[in-house]
Amino acid sequence: MWSNRENAEEALGLARRKLSEGDTAGAMKWVEKSLHMYETVEAREVERKIQERVAHMAATRRVLEAADLFEVLGVTRTATAAEIKQAFKRLSREVHPDKNGADEAVEAFKRLNEAQTTLSDPREREKYAGNPCSYRCEAVTLEAVTREAVTRVPAEMAPTRRLAGSAKTTAEAAEEEAEAAEEDEAAEAAPPIAPRLPIDAADYEDSARDDEVAEAEAMAMAEAEAEANAQDDADAK
Repeated sequence: MWSNRENAEEALGLARRKLSEGDTAGAMKWVEKSLHMYETVEAREVERKIQERVAHMAATRRVLEAADLFEVLGVTRTATAAEIKQAFKRLSREVHPDKNGADEAVEAFKRLNEAQTTLSDPREREKYAGNPCSYRCEAVTLEAVTREAVTRVPAEMAPTRRLAGSAKTTAEAAEEEAEAAEEDEAAEAAPPIAPRLPIDAADYEDSARDDEVAEAEAMAMAEAEAEANAQDDADAK
């Protein structure tokens, strides 16, 4: 008997640790073992806390995973203001952070408050009921739908769509593709063009200077030849 009690206390300690870590499934497993070996008031209290934590987590998930604000409050779209108020009060006791120990209790209560505020105001409720996407849905534009439809078209259908939208026949299209292929082959067979080397500034200046010297020499030779011709004419006279 004493051995069972010691083992039960050890299992209860593991259950408490699992509960503090947020592992409710593990905590429930160990507390059940503890109760099976030796039932105590402490074990029953831990079991109650585990069940309470599970209920809190379920309540917050239901609010956060609701499809719209009406579902958050658990009311129909024709619910009266009194029904909305009553639903809000009831759910507040379940998900308010002061009463709910789940990690997501704060976010759940924010959404619950959003639902009550929106649906209690006739103007906001009418706006939301007419276009709930303006609140929590992602708007789907025509452009996005068209883009998605185009990307889903199989690649092998692309030539068919192109020919269908053109006045050309299949034979003409095939001929154009053959000509394009020949041009590509000719371009690949052509010798590569030598890259143009960069011109050094000093080389450019030397080249310009050489051109000036050559031009001056040519002018001097022309003048000398003209003088010689003039002298020959004078001697002939």
